[in-house]
Amino acid sequence: MNQEIETVFEELKKVFDNTHVEYEELAERISKSNKIVCLGAGRVGLVMEAFAKRLMHLGKSSYAYTDSNLPATSDGDLLIVGSGSGNTKTIANIAKIAKERGLNIVLLTCKLLMGVSIQRRPPSRVYKFATNDHTI
Repeated sequence: MNQEIETVFEELKKVFDNTHVEYEELAERISKSNKIVCLGAGRVGLVMEAFAKRLMHLGKSSYAYTDSNLPATSDGDLLIVGSGSGNTKTIANIAKIAKERGLNIVLLTCKLLMGVSIQRRPPSRVYKFATNDHTI
Protein backbone atom coordinates (compact mmCIF):
# COMPACT_ATOMS: atom_id res chain seq x y z
CA MET A 1 0.00 0.00 0.00
CA ASN A 2 2.79 2.47 0.84
CA GLN A 3 4.45 1.79 -2.52
CA GLU A 4 1.16 2.58 -4.31
CA ILE A 5 0.76 5.85 -2.40
CA GLU A 6 4.36 6.75 -3.14
CA THR A 7 3.77 6.05 -6.84
CA VAL A 8 0.71 8.32 -6.84
CA PHE A 9 2.69 11.14 -5.23
CA GLU A 10 5.54 10.70 -7.73
CA GLU A 11 3.08 10.90 -10.62
CA LEU A 12 1.43 14.01 -9.15
CA LYS A 13 4.84 15.62 -8.72
CA LYS A 14 5.60 14.98 -12.40
CA VAL A 15 2.31 16.62 -13.38
CA PHE A 16 2.95 19.73 -11.29
CA ASP A 17 6.58 19.95 -12.39
CA ASN A 18 5.39 20.02 -16.03
CA THR A 19 2.54 22.46 -15.51
CA HIS A 20 3.11 25.86 -17.05
CA VAL A 21 0.31 28.10 -15.87
CA GLU A 22 0.59 31.83 -15.49
CA TYR A 23 -1.59 32.02 -12.39
CA GLU A 24 -1.09 35.74 -11.87
CA GLU A 25 -2.11 36.57 -15.44
CA LEU A 26 -5.11 34.26 -15.18
CA ALA A 27 -6.16 35.93 -11.91
CA GLU A 28 -5.74 39.35 -13.52
CA ARG A 29 -7.93 38.40 -16.48
CA ILE A 30 -10.59 37.12 -14.11
CA SER A 31 -10.47 40.18 -11.85
CA LYS A 32 -10.71 42.64 -14.78
CA SER A 33 -13.68 40.94 -16.45
CA ASN A 34 -17.24 42.11 -15.95
CA LYS A 35 -18.80 38.75 -16.80
CA ILE A 36 -17.14 35.36 -16.91
CA VAL A 37 -18.49 32.30 -18.69
CA CYS A 38 -16.93 28.90 -18.04
CA LEU A 39 -17.21 26.24 -20.73
CA GLY A 40 -16.23 22.60 -21.04
CA ALA A 41 -17.61 19.25 -22.14
CA GLY A 42 -18.02 16.00 -20.24
CA ARG A 43 -16.06 15.72 -17.00
CA VAL A 44 -14.16 18.91 -17.75
CA GLY A 45 -17.51 20.62 -18.20
CA LEU A 46 -18.49 19.60 -14.68
CA VAL A 47 -15.25 21.05 -13.35
CA MET A 48 -15.84 24.28 -15.28
CA GLU A 49 -19.37 24.53 -13.82
CA ALA A 50 -17.93 24.14 -10.33
CA PHE A 51 -15.25 26.76 -11.12
CA ALA A 52 -17.94 29.22 -12.25
CA LYS A 53 -19.74 28.72 -8.95
CA ARG A 54 -16.52 29.29 -6.99
CA LEU A 55 -15.91 32.53 -8.88
CA MET A 56 -19.46 33.57 -8.05
CA HIS A 57 -18.75 32.86 -4.37
CA LEU A 58 -15.80 35.25 -4.72
CA GLY A 59 -18.16 37.99 -5.91
CA LYS A 60 -17.61 37.74 -9.67
CA SER A 61 -20.46 37.67 -12.18
CA SER A 62 -19.67 34.20 -13.43
CA TYR A 63 -21.74 31.57 -15.16
CA ALA A 64 -21.41 28.11 -16.58
CA TYR A 65 -22.21 28.01 -20.28
CA THR A 66 -24.97 25.54 -19.44
CA ASP A 67 -26.66 27.85 -16.89
CA SER A 68 -30.26 28.64 -17.75
CA ASN A 69 -29.72 32.21 -16.48
CA LEU A 70 -26.67 32.92 -18.66
CA PRO A 71 -26.95 36.61 -19.63
CA ALA A 72 -25.88 38.14 -22.92
CA THR A 73 -22.15 38.74 -23.12
CA SER A 74 -20.36 41.68 -24.67
CA ASP A 75 -16.97 42.95 -25.73
CA GLY A 76 -14.41 42.50 -22.98
CA ASP A 77 -16.20 39.72 -21.12
CA LEU A 78 -14.23 36.53 -20.50
CA LEU A 79 -14.81 32.98 -21.69
CA ILE A 80 -12.79 30.38 -19.79
CA VAL A 81 -12.59 27.22 -21.85
CA GLY A 82 -11.55 23.90 -20.37
CA SER A 83 -10.65 21.15 -22.83
CA GLY A 84 -8.45 18.18 -22.07
CA SER A 85 -7.95 17.21 -25.70
CA GLY A 86 -8.07 20.76 -27.02
CA ASN A 87 -9.95 19.49 -30.06
CA THR A 88 -13.58 19.13 -29.00
CA LYS A 89 -15.41 20.56 -32.02
CA THR A 90 -18.43 21.95 -30.17
CA ILE A 91 -16.16 23.71 -27.69
CA ALA A 92 -13.98 25.10 -30.49
CA ASN A 93 -17.03 26.37 -32.38
CA ILE A 94 -18.43 28.13 -29.31
CA ALA A 95 -15.01 29.68 -28.62
CA LYS A 96 -14.81 30.95 -32.22
CA ILE A 97 -18.21 32.61 -31.91
CA ALA A 98 -17.22 34.16 -28.57
CA LYS A 99 -14.02 35.53 -30.10
CA GLU A 100 -15.97 37.00 -33.03
CA ARG A 101 -18.23 38.76 -30.53
CA GLY A 102 -15.32 40.36 -28.72
CA LEU A 103 -14.91 38.14 -25.68
CA ASN A 104 -11.48 37.45 -24.30
CA ILE A 105 -10.76 33.74 -24.16
CA VAL A 106 -8.69 31.79 -21.66
CA LEU A 107 -7.92 28.23 -22.66
CA LEU A 108 -7.09 25.63 -20.01
CA THR A 109 -5.84 22.55 -21.83
CA CYS A 110 -3.20 19.91 -22.26
CA LYS A 111 -3.00 20.70 -25.98
CA LEU A 112 -3.74 23.53 -28.39
CA LEU A 113 -7.32 24.16 -29.35
CA MET A 114 -6.43 24.39 -33.03
CA GLY A 115 -9.72 25.90 -34.21
CA VAL A 116 -9.19 28.92 -31.98
CA SER A 117 -5.46 29.41 -32.19
CA ILE A 118 -5.18 29.22 -35.98
CA GLN A 119 -7.61 32.06 -36.56
CA ARG A 120 -6.66 34.39 -33.73
CA ARG A 121 -7.99 37.90 -34.24
CA PRO A 122 -6.60 40.06 -32.72
CA PRO A 123 -3.75 38.07 -31.17
CA SER A 124 -4.30 39.53 -27.71
CA ARG A 125 -7.84 38.12 -27.52
CA VAL A 126 -6.82 34.51 -26.83
CA TYR A 127 -4.84 33.65 -23.72
CA LYS A 128 -3.57 30.12 -23.27
CA PHE A 129 -2.74 28.49 -19.99
CA ALA A 130 -1.71 24.91 -20.52
CA THR A 131 0.02 21.95 -19.01
CA ASN A 132 2.68 21.30 -21.63
CA ASP A 133 5.17 23.06 -23.86
CA HIS A 134 2.93 23.00 -26.94
CA THR A 135 1.22 26.26 -26.09
CA ILE A 136 2.46 29.82 -25.98
